[in-house]
Order: sequence, then C-alpha cells, then structure tokens
Amino acid sequence: MKYKTKLLLGFGTLLVVMIILLGTIFNVLTKLNDNMNEIVLDRYEKLKAVSDMQSQVNNLSRLLAGIVLDEKWETIQADKLQIEKSIGEASATMAFLQQRIQFDKARELLAQVAIRYEKYVQLSRDVIEKVEAGEKAEAVLIVGRDLNMQKDALFLSLEEIQEFQESLLDEAYDRSLEEYAYTKSLTLYFIFFCILVGVAVTLWVIHGISQKLTGITSIISTVVSRSAEKFPRIPVTSQDEIGDIGKAFNKMAATLEEHSRQEKEYNRAMQEH
Repeated sequence: MKYKTKLLLGFGTLLVVMIILLGTIFNVLTKLNDNMNEIVLDRYEKLKAVSDMQSQVNNLSRLLAGIVLDEKWETIQADKLQIEKSIGEASATMAFLQQRIQFDKARELLAQVAIRYEKYVQLSRDVIEKVEAGEKAEAVLIVGRDLNMQKDALFLSLEEIQEFQESLLDEAYDRSLEEYAYTKSLTLYFIFFCILVGVAVTLWVIHGISQKLTGITSIISTVVSRSAEKFPRIPVTSQDEIGDIGKAFNKMAATLEEHSRQEKEYNRAMQEH
C-alpha cells in the first residue's frame, strides 16, 4: 500500500469518526435546546398562567367586596363592568391552560379547577344580581361566606397544578444539566480521540518510512566500498514509494554492472589487438 493511500485512509477514517461524533453531539445539543425551550417557553408559560389566574381571581374578589358597598347605581354599573372584564381575563387564562396542559395528571387537576372556577363565576354573578336587586344583605353573605370558601377551594386546586408544573420544570432542568454534562464529556472524548487517531496514523506512517529508509540507507552506504562489477540489491517487499525507490536502485545497479562488464570486455578486446 502506497503511503499516499495510507495517509488518505487514515484521514478518511478520522473524517468518518469526526462526522459520527459531530452528529452525536449535534443530536445531544438539539435535545438540550428542546429541554431549554420546554423550560422557558412551555413550563414557564404555564406557571405564569396559573399565577396570572390567581391574581385575576384576587382582583375579582376585591371588586366583588367593593360592589356590595356601593350605594349609587352608576358606581354599581361601573364595578359590574370591571367584574365582567376580570371574569373575561380569568376565563381566557383558563382556556389557555386547558389548551396547553397535556399530562393526564395535570388535566385531572385542571378539570377540578374548571369546575371550581365556574362555580366561583356563578357566585360572582349571583352577587351582582343581588346588589342590582337591592338585596345587599344577601350579597354580603354570599361574598363573606360562599364566595370566600369557593375561592379557597379554587386556589387550592391552582396550587396543586402549580406544584405539579414546578416538578415538571425541575425535571426538565435536571435533564438539561445531564445533557450538558454528557455533551461536555462527549466533546472532550471527541477531541482526545481525534488527537489519538491523528497521532496513531502519523506514527504508523513515520515508523514504516523510517524502518524502510534505514534498510535502504544501509545498503546504499555499502556501494562506496564495492567494485562496479557487483552492486548490492535492495529487497523490494512493498508496493509503495519506498518499494519504487528500491526498484529504481536495483535497476540502476544492474545498468551500472552491465556497463562495467561491457567496459571490461572492451578493454580486454583492445589489449588483445
């Protein structure tokens, strides 16, 4: 095998290994990016939505507590509009959670939240009806007893969803750390392996060249002390560049020997005449 072929073979092997390892690293980095997207875009958005809904329900409770104290009809109607707006915002957040939450356990918890939220909204509208009908005492009773109890139950379910989403967030974060550590280790192994393969190929080629050149040098060095009638020959054991040098030397040696023989015969013939 020629040294050019050996070098190309070694480089090709190194290139294949690099492509495989780079492909593996790219796959790991893709998973790492997916985990980060899951943390930032998915889990965080769901946690934020749960927190937003808690804030919206708190705001709704504040408005309901205020409307039972209103005396003027205009103020009652203004507060009613604010309550309906707050209900709309909370309902939109609820719809977002129903659309985005996928895990079965989370969907079960969310179904409980939906039931409690609908009951809370119904109680809120009951308060508005009582206030508009002038039944302030009943409205105050609903706000102070039923509405607060329903709010506590609703918040309890929201906190359960929040805890579950936080556990998923922690799992995604832990996966990201594992993927990062794996990528870091794989990159170090990749660098080490590439260096090792490169050194091995270099030593393989250099050792072969050095060993064969040493043999050629030792044979060529004996030419000076020999007559032109008989030159040493270089054993040709390979079909590489060193073998080509050996063939060229042997051919030159044969030519010189033939030239020396012819010159000797010519001199003998001249002496006979």
